[in-house]
Amino acid sequence: APAPPPLGPSRFHRLRVREVRPLTADAVAITFYVPPQLTEEFRFTPGQHVAVRAVLDGQPVRRTYSICAPAESGELRIAVKRRPGGAFSSHATTALAAGDFLDVLPPSGGFTHTPDPARTAHYVALAAGSGITPVLSILVSTLSAEPHSKATLLYVNTSGATTLFARELTALAEGFGGRLHVVHYRTDERDPDLHAHRPRQFDVIGEALAISHERYQRGRLDGTRLRALLQNRLHPAKVDEWFLCGPRGLTDMARRTLADADVPEENVHFELFRGAAPLRDPAGPAATVAVTLGGTTTSIPAAAGETVLDAALRAGLEVPYSCQGGACGTCQATLLHGQVDMDVRYALTEADAAACRILTCRARATTPEVAVDYDRR
Repeated sequence: APAPPPLGPSRFHRLRVREVRPLTADAVAITFYVPPQLTEEFRFTPGQHVAVRAVLDGQPVRRTYSICAPAESGELRIAVKRRPGGAFSSHATTALAAGDFLDVLPPSGGFTHTPDPARTAHYVALAAGSGITPVLSILVSTLSAEPHSKATLLYVNTSGATTLFARELTALAEGFGGRLHVVHYRTDERDPDLHAHRPRQFDVIGEALAISHERYQRGRLDGTRLRALLQNRLHPAKVDEWFLCGPRGLTDMARRTLADADVPEENVHFELFRGAAPLRDPAGPAATVAVTLGGTTTSIPAAAGETVLDAALRAGLEVPYSCQGGACGTCQATLLHGQVDMDVRYALTEADAAACRILTCRARATTPEVAVDYDRR
C-alpha cells in the first residue's frame, strides 16, 4: 500500500517499518526501510539518535530513540521499551507492525564515536537499561572497524528478563574473540543468571574477565565499585575513552568518580536517558524572537519565561524537538543575537557552547530581542 501523506511540511520523512522484533516482555526493536533516495540523509555516526513521530488518538506524539545498529550494517534500527503512561512506547510495543509507517527525523546527536581502523585503543562503556542502545552501536561499530581495539561494557539491569539485547551481547562477546568483555550488574537477587553454575564468583573485574568474556555481578554499580575497578583492570592509564549512558544518577556518579581519578574530561562522553525535567519558575522579560528555519526568518512573540521552543510551536513553526528535557539535543539552534538562560544543558558540549549553540526547549530570553538559527546545525 502507498505511504499515507506526511503530517505536514517539516524535515520528517515517512518511513515504512520493516520489522518489529520482541526484545523482552515490554520492549521491541524496530527496523525501518530507508528508500535509496534517503540513504545519505539517514546515514549515521555510531551513537546518534532519531526523533520519531506518530498520531495517536488524534494527537501528534514524538519521542527520541537512539540507533542501536552498527553503522556499517546500513540498518536504521531503534529499541523501544514500554513506559508507564507512555503513549508512543505502549503503541510501539503492542500495536506497531511491519508495514506501518512512522515519521522519522534524520539522525542527530553528539554522543558519538567515529572509528579509526589504524587505532589501537581500550574503550569502556557504562550503561543502564535502555542506555545500552547508543552504546551498542558505538561498541560494535568500533570493534568491527578497529581490529586491534578492545572494549569493556559494564551493564546495569534489574534482571536478565529485563535486559535489552542480552542474547546479542553474548554472541558479540564470543564473536569478537576476547576483544569485548561484558559485565552484567543485576539488582534483583533472584535473577537466574546470578545463580547459574559458574567456576567461581568474583567481585574484581580483572580476575573475572580473565576467565570469561561475560560475567554477572550482584547489585548496582556504585561509586565504591567503580573506584575499585579503576584500581585494577580499568586503571585510567589503561583506558582511552569512556562512554556513559543511563539515568542521571548513574551518569553523574561515574563522571564524578572518573574526575576524581584524574581522567581527562575530553575522554569522557555521556548521554542522559531521562524524561523532561520541569522548568523552574518563569523569569525574564517578554521578547521578540527571530527564528530562522529552512532559509526563512520569522519574528514571533515570546511571553515572559516562555521557552524559545514553546514560542515557536505556538506560532505554528515546524521546528525540530523531541524530549523537551535538555537531554537529546534535537532542538539545538545557534544563538545569533541577544541572550538566553538555560536551566539545564545536558546535550551541549563545551564546543557547542563556544559555538553559541542553545537548547531551545530550555532557553528563555533574558533580553527583549533574541535571534536563533535552526539551519546552522
